[in-house]
Amino acid sequence: MEQKRDIDELTRLVVEGGDQEILSFLKILHPADIADLLESLDDSGRRRLLELMDHQTAADVISEVEDPYLEDMVKRLRIDELSKIVGDMDSDDAADLLSELSDEEVRAVLAILDAEDVAEIGELMRHPEDTAGGIMQAELVALKASSTVSQAIDEIRAQADEVRKIHNIYVVDDSEKLVGVASLRELILADPNSILDSVMTKNVIKARVDMDQEEVADQFRRYDLVSLPVEDVNGKLVGRVTVDDIVDVLDEEADEDFLKMAGSVEEEVLSSFGKSVRARFPWLLASWIGMLITSVLIGKFLDSSEKLILFVPFLPLILGMGGNVGGQSATVVVRGIATGKLDARRMWQVAYKEMGVGFALGAIYGLLLGVCALFLGQGPNMMALIVGLSLTIQLAIAATSGVLLPIIFHRLNTDPALATAPFITTIMDIVGATLYFSMALIVIGRS
Repeated sequence: MEQKRDIDELTRLVVEGGDQEILSFLKILHPADIADLLESLDDSGRRRLLELMDHQTAADVISEVEDPYLEDMVKRLRIDELSKIVGDMDSDDAADLLSELSDEEVRAVLAILDAEDVAEIGELMRHPEDTAGGIMQAELVALKASSTVSQAIDEIRAQADEVRKIHNIYVVDDSEKLVGVASLRELILADPNSILDSVMTKNVIKARVDMDQEEVADQFRRYDLVSLPVEDVNGKLVGRVTVDDIVDVLDEEADEDFLKMAGSVEEEVLSSFGKSVRARFPWLLASWIGMLITSVLIGKFLDSSEKLILFVPFLPLILGMGGNVGGQSATVVVRGIATGKLDARRMWQVAYKEMGVGFALGAIYGLLLGVCALFLGQGPNMMALIVGLSLTIQLAIAATSGVLLPIIFHRLNTDPALATAPFITTIMDIVGATLYFSMALIVIGRS
């Protein structure tokens, strides 16, 4: 509700207000809130606001803007404006911003920047965006182990404008290799004349530039970190990942896993019609093939005995429940694998638990369905038993498949979030129909 009022007020000011009135309104807002408001304005409104902001504010705001608005906003800025904004950004945000530009535009922006900024941004852009090197920032405070605490505090003050978020200082040797870390708390409490070697923590948790961002996020979760130093392949300290970047990674990975479980591979809310069709088609094809096979099987069974038609009304329930239970078990396992909580030791423990859950649910719902079939069915005397037993077995198999398939795909280095859902649906439809009608034929043959 409050955001709606801010949007209405900003829209009014852009249309009716003066520059000073707009700036006064923006001063009371956080850059993230300004970014949200920018996304709600039209092109001319965004342009006016960006022109009014100083370069540092514009840098902070653009760092918070989400795709696809970021690309559109950046394209509307002149190269000289863009260069000043990039120069005021943290190196990781600057690299992300430049990734939205063409090679020609990137070269034009870098040509105006300081050599130090160019070197830092260029280094970050070399790394894949989903690695520690791709999400790190180059700005940090690093000193030799022989430096004193007093010198360290002076260095923090000297770099305050460049390194705005300081949680730790890093201690390096003559080869720029990390040998320790000291928190601000440790520096404040220590004797100013102490050397860093006596204050620092020597057992440092760190990442390498090629570490996957999910592994980096797991380090933050496991050790309750606020920042993590990053080394290159030779062990040289080259940057740090901060907790605000990890929050973005966790959000991104959660969205990615959700979309994959839904059978898509990218954000589709604002994507084009053609892109959405191409993203969904391959994974729906697996379900389509499974349903086609199931339809053929059902037809073959019905051709073999006209009495099987009496069992058809309960088939959708059996197949649907199997898909649901299999999907639930698969979600538990896929999420455990994605978060790193499901290691090899716990994997089978969870597998046995989910199989037991599937069997228990199958027994409960199988009994309920058998009772319903007993009162509603017009078929053979054993129909209620077949319906109930089929559902019990179907749910037990569904839970087992939901556990085993993600584990198998993970062992085969195939993303289980992307591959599991279509296969669960296909397997449960085919197995459910075959099991149900086969048991029904046995009963009919004896009746």
